[in-house]
Amino acid sequence: MLATLRIGQSYYNAGDDKNAISELEAFLRKYPKDAKSPETLDLLEGSINRQEAANPALRPAGTAVLRGLISAFPNSPLASECQFRIARRFFSWKDYDGAAAEFEKVIVTYPDSSHMSESQFYAAECYYNLKKYDKAIPAFRRFVANFSDSEFSAAAWFHLGTSHFNTSDFEAAIEAYSSLIRLYPDSEFTSAAYNNLALAQKKMQKLTEAADTYSKLALNFPDDPYAVEALLESAKLKKELERYGEAILVFRDLENRFPPGDDRKLEVLASIGECYLASNDPEEAVRTFRALADAAGSNVNWKLEAFRQMGEIYEKQAKWSEAVSVYMEGGRTGGNPQVSKSFRDRAQYLKDAYLSGSDLKTTGQGQ
Repeated sequence: MLATLRIGQSYYNAGDDKNAISELEAFLRKYPKDAKSPETLDLLEGSINRQEAANPALRPAGTAVLRGLISAFPNSPLASECQFRIARRFFSWKDYDGAAAEFEKVIVTYPDSSHMSESQFYAAECYYNLKKYDKAIPAFRRFVANFSDSEFSAAAWFHLGTSHFNTSDFEAAIEAYSSLIRLYPDSEFTSAAYNNLALAQKKMQKLTEAADTYSKLALNFPDDPYAVEALLESAKLKKELERYGEAILVFRDLENRFPPGDDRKLEVLASIGECYLASNDPEEAVRTFRALADAAGSNVNWKLEAFRQMGEIYEKQAKWSEAVSVYMEGGRTGGNPQVSKSFRDRAQYLKDAYLSGSDLKTTGQGQ
């Protein structure tokens, strides 16, 4: 008995996979219940994999070796193990249709398999990768119901949520992502679950909840790649909800996170100015838009936006000389010649009207 195994091991160690497969398969056929069968199967699969790495055309032959062992001992632990390994092979080849069928064989034929949780998870993953969400959703639901302690549970909840999201069932997606966050707060999928939860809440027009979810993501995962963007989205939603004081606090935090010249920093400054303007604080709005103009550097569009906002504020306050001054700055900024001319025209119109004492109409940047 041991002689056959040792010969197979020697061939394996020497890299002679053809002879190793022959000897190791012979051992398993003679002694399928031996204590060394799992170790022998590992070596057999290792030789098969090495052959296939050099020549993928040998994949069917390698699979046939494992199927032969299943046929020889159909109700044995060896057969169950071989069936799982066949399924795993198809999955590694990204043949998800084939892998799904093979994992389903493990689930149906070998209900006592030690690989039941993996088989159920990977069957669901196959359907998920194939975008067959009508099959993925019930498969993931069965898995999370039966294997809450599995190492794959967080991934299953995440992909369940994404399956619902991709089929526009946003309420069910919210439920799945929320379950993941509650059950596995420290998993590798949790920060992404917060982000996707907020997206689903936005789809449902639950903007207050979405803003709070983004805030929790940034608070709980400050070093996560999603964190800064989450803060930005939270601030935008608070602004949209007219929670201007809260929005300004978040925008101010973000202002210090972005380097000079970063478009996001300029966007944040513009948003702060708009929040001050909407909350009836024109003086702070002007100061913020002036900071935007200074920070914009060579970014003509943001610079012009700052001058436009300041000009309109000054006009509403009847501060004509200040309005003329910022419109003239806008006219000298460059960029689109027609836009520059519109700034200069507005400045000239206000200057003429201001100097002559005429009534002014402040309905736009042109007459």
